[in-house]
Amino acid sequence: MIPIIDFLNRIKWDPHCNKEDYSIGFLDMKKIKKVKFTDIKFQEGNQFSFFFEDSEIPFHRIKKLWKKNKLIWERKT
Repeated sequence: MIPIIDFLNRIKWDPHCNKEDYSIGFLDMKKIKKVKFTDIKFQEGNQFSFFFEDSEIPFHRIKKLWKKNKLIWERKT
């Protein structure tokens, strides 16, 4: 399985990836919360988490990744 950080970096830095096409699902209070990639923020040098609204979310809580609403990555555990 490709690590989620590799997917996130590609979406973030590849000029051929349209960030608007992607959504992530992270574990929030025991259920998956789906948010647009463009709604999350990254802090330079932080390789462990991202920010959504007022919360810092560790990458290990990301469970799903969608492109144009098609599931392309899922962490089973």
